Amino acid sequence: MIEVRNIFAGYHGNDVLKGVSFCVTPEEMLGILGPNGSGKTTLIMALTGVMPLRSGEILLDGKTLNTYSNRQIAKRLSCVPQKSEISFHFTNMSVVLMGRYPYLDPWLGYSKQDRDAATHAMRQTNVLQLANRSIKEVSGGEAQLVTIARALAQQTEILTLDEATSNLDAARKIQVFDLLAKKNKEGSTVICVLHDLNLAALYCKRLIFLKDGKIILDGPTEDVFKDKFLSDIYETDIRVSQHPVTGAPQAHFVPFLNSCADAVD
Repeated sequence: MIEVRNIFAGYHGNDVLKGVSFCVTPEEMLGILGPNGSGKTTLIMALTGVMPLRSGEILLDGKTLNTYSNRQIAKRLSCVPQKSEISFHFTNMSVVLMGRYPYLDPWLGYSKQDRDAATHAMRQTNVLQLANRSIKEVSGGEAQLVTIARALAQQTEILTLDEATSNLDAARKIQVFDLLAKKNKEGSTVICVLHDLNLAALYCKRLIFLKDGKIILDGPTEDVFKDKFLSDIYETDIRVSQHPVTGAPQAHFVPFLNSCADAVD
């Protein structure tokens, strides 16, 4: 479905991504992780056609991404950005309806199908009660849920998310990832950038770790989510154990003072 071939991309002539290559198969739920500045957001921007490549190529169904129009890309792939700055007092329903852009007839406006899709997406993310309020008058977490609803209303087969749950409390994070897992089981391909190692391990069957603009690890979660690998990537002491209910691997960070005490002993 998606093939990334040796891409280099960055800002002001400085490459952030340095020869990144991987493939995403249909109906995968893939987690992309790594330290700050490793290139995760740049990679999502490249995958969605926002970030131009200095070299290399990204293929969608065998065709290079730059051969698709913006509308064609938007019908195939939706994105929840890390930050979504909306300056005007749009209602939350209006924001979610923006996800219907790829299907919009400029002469007729939003159809009943568009409004039904937006309503359903807001119901799925538990923000339908905020439909008539301004996006500027809700909390940061609520605004993020509205942004997720906008991507769901787009009804694409590929959903990309860049730290989409960073503003949410623990319960809302689980609700959103339960919803993403449900969409994945129904046939959607989900690509998530996260900082939360344990959330990624709970839901994603495959993980890619970036560091310094390169892929350091790529494989099934149970194979790559190991003490040594995580400790090396994040340059801090990390121990892995099994989740008591699901059996998924979970990371535990060891405070630096405890590590020093162990060394002294």
